[in-house]
Amino acid sequence: MDKQVVFCDTNVMLHVPSLADDRKSIRDSAASFAREQKIIAPLPAVHLSLLADSFLRAYMFDESYRAYSMLALANEVWRPVVASVPYERRILILPECLKSSTSCQAARDSMGLVCAGCMKCQIGEIYEKAEGCGYQVIVSEGTTVARQIVLQGGADAIIGVGCLDSLSRIFEDVQGSLIPSIGIPLLRDGCMDTAVDMGWLEEELLVQTEAESILHYAYVKRSTEAMFTKTVLGMHAQNSYNSDKTVNIALEYLLLDGKRIRPMLFNLVYESLCDEHNKKAQQKLALSIESFHKASLIHDDIEDDDDTRYGVKNLHRRYGVPAAINIGDYLIGLGYSLISGCGLTEKKIADCLKIASRGHVDLTIGQGHELFSRLTDDIVPLADLITRFKNKTSAAFRIPLLMGAAAAGAPKPLFAILEQFADSLGIAYQIHDDLHDYSVGQSGFLVSDSSFLFALAIEDATEKEKDSVREYLIEKDYDKIIKFIGQGMVVEQAKSLLKEELNKALTLVGTIQNKSIHLTLRQLVIGYFNEYL
Repeated sequence: MDKQVVFCDTNVMLHVPSLADDRKSIRDSAASFAREQKIIAPLPAVHLSLLADSFLRAYMFDESYRAYSMLALANEVWRPVVASVPYERRILILPECLKSSTSCQAARDSMGLVCAGCMKCQIGEIYEKAEGCGYQVIVSEGTTVARQIVLQGGADAIIGVGCLDSLSRIFEDVQGSLIPSIGIPLLRDGCMDTAVDMGWLEEELLVQTEAESILHYAYVKRSTEAMFTKTVLGMHAQNSYNSDKTVNIALEYLLLDGKRIRPMLFNLVYESLCDEHNKKAQQKLALSIESFHKASLIHDDIEDDDDTRYGVKNLHRRYGVPAAINIGDYLIGLGYSLISGCGLTEKKIADCLKIASRGHVDLTIGQGHELFSRLTDDIVPLADLITRFKNKTSAAFRIPLLMGAAAAGAPKPLFAILEQFADSLGIAYQIHDDLHDYSVGQSGFLVSDSSFLFALAIEDATEKEKDSVREYLIEKDYDKIIKFIGQGMVVEQAKSLLKEELNKALTLVGTIQNKSIHLTLRQLVIGYFNEYL
């Protein structure tokens, strides 16, 4: 079938080889190419397109096989990860167009078609093999149902069957949810009575490795979220629920929504490096990291005079500033108590306490710079602002990464890599957030002394321009500040610096030998910053 489609942001002519030997030849060549080039998952769409250029030239395949080749390359880099996921944690997505248009007896439920097992089309045979292995099978048009299952933590890997256009949409979905996936194209199009290469599909369904599991973002996220329940908190907190109002409010706040990035990073590093990890210690240390984070949010909301957090009134609006400060202080104390009582060796506990306390000091120094700079109309130099980012934002990544390494007894060289990675990631996050706010017209941040774009714009300004900008700041004249930032190449420079930090981060990750840490940190960077890579 030949059809012009958009596959992974690239306009390509869809052509699936009609002969099984030709299909396999391209797939085998893609496997060799991926090994030779040492291609690593995940692959940003633009990188996948560039790799396809090199692949087609190297093996002299026709340009009409571009989309098929891109799919084959993407499959190669994800297959080892999918192979490490148990069958029962995988989803198989099949398109409804595989059914017989004349004799299908399938019923329908909220998930899609429920195969009746009549064996009058390929779905019955596929269903039987996949469910026999333990797969969850979905027969549905589109990716909505599968995406919901993924987002709810119902799967750690996807095998998807569909036309190239449909597989591209699945690729976009799993790129956002950071889940390993393999795609298999239909042999003919037409949205009715289609067919799939059964030999190839069966190979992918049965792929499994006896080697050590490779942890990845979706798995670590799911396992981390499972720690934040009343039951787990009740086991590890100093006091039980409802025994004291401060304790009760603090623990409920600890369970409030959030991305859990910090404890997730700790869990990733600790679990990846331990052959036999201490589950109780892991839970306590992960909870301690979130305790510190939630305490900083309470105090930040007071300092910034904000009204809401997670869509509800924040604590100082509900209970008053003194009570909110006290609840934040309790969470800090709880965090240190959880570390000291986690049950690891004295040296590991001491190392974790040292990392947490250093991070706490860095965070307050960075916040202090921000608070005191608000008292003046002086403009913060770019270099000072980057130092502030390292103290505040980078610390949020540095603490959990280093604590995970310390708790696992990791070798010293890894600490230096993780610390530098955290620095680059923290700076990248700040630049990214400013670029986003600027692009959507959120001008309020521009009068902030923490605006990277503002600091970049003022870096080469004349004294006269700086005096004018000081007046804009005093008057909070958003329009003039936006105009000032918009002149010249400030946004382009910010994007270039952001990409530079991201490349530093990915280069550092490339030096990490542990496959799970390597993969998940790449997923984190590429999943969040894909548009800038």
